Amino acid sequence: MYIFPKVFYNKSMFFKEAADMIKKKQTALFSLKIIYFYLILTIAIITIGLAGFCFYYYKNSLSNTKNIIHQLTSSAARQIDLQISSMDNLAQQLVSNKALIQTMGNLSNTEKRRPGNSFTENYVMANQLSTLLQQTCLPGPLMERISVANDQGDYLAICSNYKFLDSNQKYNSYLYSDDFLSLYKTIKQKEIIKFTAFSQYDKWLPENNIPIISCYRPITDIYTFQIHGILEIQRPFTIIENILKNINYSHIQVYLFDDSNQMIYQNLNAQKAAPLTSDTIFDQNGVNTQFQQQYPFSDYSTIEGANWKLISILPISSVAQPIINVIAIVAFILAFLIIFVLITVATVEKNIRIPLGNLKNSLSVIDINNLDINFDSKSAELEQIRHVFLEIIRRLKDSIEKNEYLHRQDLKSQMFALQAQINPHFVHNILTVISALGQEAGAPRIMKICRKFSDMLSYSAEYSNDFTTLSQEFIHTENYLFLMKERYGGNLEYKIIRPVNNALSHVCPKLFLQPLVENCISHAFEYTLTPWKILILYKETAETWQVEIHDNGCGFSEQSKEEIFRLYADYQATPSLNILNTKIGGLGIISTVVRLYLLYDTRIIFDIGHSKLGGSKITLGGYINDD
Repeated sequence: MYIFPKVFYNKSMFFKEAADMIKKKQTALFSLKIIYFYLILTIAIITIGLAGFCFYYYKNSLSNTKNIIHQLTSSAARQIDLQISSMDNLAQQLVSNKALIQTMGNLSNTEKRRPGNSFTENYVMANQLSTLLQQTCLPGPLMERISVANDQGDYLAICSNYKFLDSNQKYNSYLYSDDFLSLYKTIKQKEIIKFTAFSQYDKWLPENNIPIISCYRPITDIYTFQIHGILEIQRPFTIIENILKNINYSHIQVYLFDDSNQMIYQNLNAQKAAPLTSDTIFDQNGVNTQFQQQYPFSDYSTIEGANWKLISILPISSVAQPIINVIAIVAFILAFLIIFVLITVATVEKNIRIPLGNLKNSLSVIDINNLDINFDSKSAELEQIRHVFLEIIRRLKDSIEKNEYLHRQDLKSQMFALQAQINPHFVHNILTVISALGQEAGAPRIMKICRKFSDMLSYSAEYSNDFTTLSQEFIHTENYLFLMKERYGGNLEYKIIRPVNNALSHVCPKLFLQPLVENCISHAFEYTLTPWKILILYKETAETWQVEIHDNGCGFSEQSKEEIFRLYADYQATPSLNILNTKIGGLGIISTVVRLYLLYDTRIIFDIGHSKLGGSKITLGGYINDD
């Protein structure tokens, strides 16, 4: 009973004391201590903020530049290593061929009556070996050459491009050169089992004035370990140059050194810069410390397959100039903001002085019986304070509740986004390893399963687009059914009927067909005896396209069908209705139908009926819009 009067009394005293203090202060003094104080504070905050931004931008630019150089260099090194590894794998595959080993062994162990190339004298042997080598030679403009040779003058080569072919293999001077004989001697003494080399020109055909990379492997008898010759895989160096040209960040300089630290490539930026030698870059431990200090924005990667070194250098001037430009722009913005704030505050201070005086007079007459703030109506903003105060309290409560709800939803969305962005590369890499093991074991079935599963993962993990084409959706669904067939064997039979010559380019929601097929296996066949049957039938007319999913399962009950159509009708009437996660009897069909409805609107085709297989038939489709 006595609390409320006490509270009102304290408020009345507060207003009176405030009014007395305002009366004692002059407007100019108030402006000086309040407005100009915040003016100085604002300028200081802007200055500190922009200075902090400049510092952050400087540090972040340096870090990002180093990361970009590292990523570009590492990526290029991996691609080069893949090219060299593919050549070496091909060479390893060929030198393990028994027919090749036997042919070269016969030539190595046969004493010649006269010097010359035995392959030009024995056409049958040359034709058989050429056929063997041609089975692995890549077609097209790659200009790949596969050659076998020994130190007795025997030489045979096949090429994917006639420009790379030696039309007169009867004699080749390179067979008797010190370069070839020294390499052959080193290999024959078993000092190396594989070797990758770079040459500025084609040593077999010097008129082909193009750089070459070669991969060598000895042709060794698997029983006696006697070396009968060497096999060489040659490809143009342009396959490496094309990879290195992709390192085109700013004024970056790219250098490639072979295993003896001889430079074999430098890009245009490197050619324009001061020349670098291997002595200035490498020491016994790799890249020396002095070079790293002189070029802080550099990166080094080793190409394991050939023991080559890839160096990328970005000059300091190329990094510093953009930073200096940004700092100069920020300084200009800072000066502009300071001038703008000074002019703005001066104008605001002038326009607010009179309303503040009126407000001061109104506050001076406030007492327990009169809590209204009456002042000049010209001050519309201050007039609104009295009318809005209570509304602010109500809105503040509503805002807090809404913010809590939005915060929970935001956390949930972030969790889903993080889950959706899980990098599937690890799974793809493991599938690749399993596929490679299947290839080595001669198990094409394992390879096919891995490829199908990898294609499904790639399709499902692509989040850049919510829509796709019917053709892609059919391919994904067919991959899924293939894997299910591998799992259930003869218990599952499926058939997909669609036109072969039709590209099926109609747009549809991504992953709208495979989940329905999955539901057939997971739910429709739960109480059905094998074999389980699934039929996917595509129909198209001049006006519509339809996909029918048939099964011989238990089918839909009338109650389930009515519930599905009721939810679909409710969503059409109220699109904001949250039914996308609704499931009927374990089937998420309504979610698929709603996504198709969002794309086709009233042009959607949807029905649930009985299949000729004995189970259910789901029909989905849409009207074709030529516009």
